[in-house]
Amino acid sequence: MLQEHPTCPFEELAIISGTAEGWWSLGPVSSDAVVRATSKKARRLGGHALLGVTFEPHGVTATVIRFTQDDCQR
Repeated sequence: MLQEHPTCPFEELAIISGTAEGWWSLGPVSSDAVVRATSKKARRLGGHALLGVTFEPHGVTATVIRFTQDDCQR
């Protein structure tokens, strides 16, 4: 998860959401657990990082990015 825009060239792949719906019956879910689930979803799309993560009442929304140069991922 990136806090600011990377200095390396990248492309935006998708805007995704991760929610804790269905997990609440098991008890409170940490925001870290929702971010991990969202990161896993981003990797399945071929993404390298999440950008612009926004926390919502029951989940997160973020932009999935992929770096366009193999030697530069910051």
